[in-house]
Amino acid sequence: MNDWRFLFSGSETCPPGHEYGGIRDYYLLHVITGGKGEYQCGGRRWSLAGDDAFLIFPGEKHLYRADIKEPWSYFWIGFSGSFTELFTSLRLLPENPVLRGSDSSELQMIFSGITEPRMYRHPAEELENRGRVQLILGKLLRNRRGPQAVPRRSDSRISHHVHSMEAFINEYFDTPVQVQDIIDFVQLERSYASRIFREATGRSIGVALRDRRFRQAELCLQDGWSVKETAYSCGFRDYNNFLKAFRKRTGRTPTAWKLDFSSP
Repeated sequence: MNDWRFLFSGSETCPPGHEYGGIRDYYLLHVITGGKGEYQCGGRRWSLAGDDAFLIFPGEKHLYRADIKEPWSYFWIGFSGSFTELFTSLRLLPENPVLRGSDSSELQMIFSGITEPRMYRHPAEELENRGRVQLILGKLLRNRRGPQAVPRRSDSRISHHVHSMEAFINEYFDTPVQVQDIIDFVQLERSYASRIFREATGRSIGVALRDRRFRQAELCLQDGWSVKETAYSCGFRDYNNFLKAFRKRTGRTPTAWKLDFSSP
């Protein structure tokens, strides 16, 4: 997070139904301090209220609208830089951009100390601003892993959750992620996430993750990778456990599997 820039900030109490959107080439964080509204991005929408926040990602088409009866107020911070690794590790992605349950009054106090770059009168103000922005992000992201309540049944929404879990498995199977990491990503209660995944795919989340890892392991061995390289490159943290599990699954050792494809 060293290579980043604070761009600007602001706050507003919106009139009823006020909306704004478009596409940005920077990150734009909104922290809601009161009222209600709706955020739309990637074909999804979220109803939000005080103490919620949402992050607009660069290049993502979006729209946000104040409630008609209880329009929201918020402050915003624009920044740019290399945050992909951090946000990905916290499952904060364009399809999952909402942060809930923070103390907006505390965050607003931190925000009140931020000075607009055009108003700088001392070189230290840039460093102070960066510290305040990082503190706000840190306090918001600390709550990131909390599960959401079980949503009302909706076939399209359930399909989206299952697709998100499958996409996460395909993206991160080669790292030491576990089932709970997959569930944290979609922010659902564990038993509910497990049930809808099994109903949709016929497999448990854990089996789907193992299947993906072993499928890749077989391909790596066929391509001539060493057994140890294969194990660690497919998300297995323990080499000996990989040897046992591979033999149990295929009836052969990884070395024997590899030799089958290297023989003339």
